[in-house]
Amino acid sequence: TIDRKTGQGNVETGWDVLGLTYSVQWPLHIFFTPVILEKYNRVFSFLLAVRRTQLDLQHCWSLQMYNKAAFVSPAASVTWQLRTHMAFLVDNLQYYLQVDVIESHYKILLDKINSTKDFEAVKLAHERFLSSLLAQSFVHMRTVFSCLQEILKQCSSFCRLLVTAESPMKDNDLDKVK
Repeated sequence: TIDRKTGQGNVETGWDVLGLTYSVQWPLHIFFTPVILEKYNRVFSFLLAVRRTQLDLQHCWSLQMYNKAAFVSPAASVTWQLRTHMAFLVDNLQYYLQVDVIESHYKILLDKINSTKDFEAVKLAHERFLSSLLAQSFVHMRTVFSCLQEILKQCSSFCRLLVTAESPMKDNDLDKVK
């Protein structure tokens, strides 16, 4: 929403409101309750934001490679170094989420499912799996999660600026980057 007087506020894009919707059929409704589906949706939305930012940064890199000659000034070099640092952070965040969080906890979940025939034990293992995903992906840590969302937002804004900036960048474009 945007305040009409100040022009300030949050603007939501289609990407910001994209989520999962699943019509659960019997007997899966026992595992996938509306509360569980909402938790999955929160993880999905965060993973999508990370991946989208990663793709934005990769697109900027491809523009840089395509227009190498246009970006040889020292000021432009600083801009591309910043993009490289942003990409490093986002790439490592994405790797951490995929490998250290999702894959490792998914393996634990599968091991538990394969080692028991008790329905309640499987249901509990699934709930623990989802809780671990939410905690270790920082979705439950409001302060950290807000910081990560802000970092992703700034990276995407930076990419939009680079894509729309004049080639080579003019001083006013470089001032926006700084």
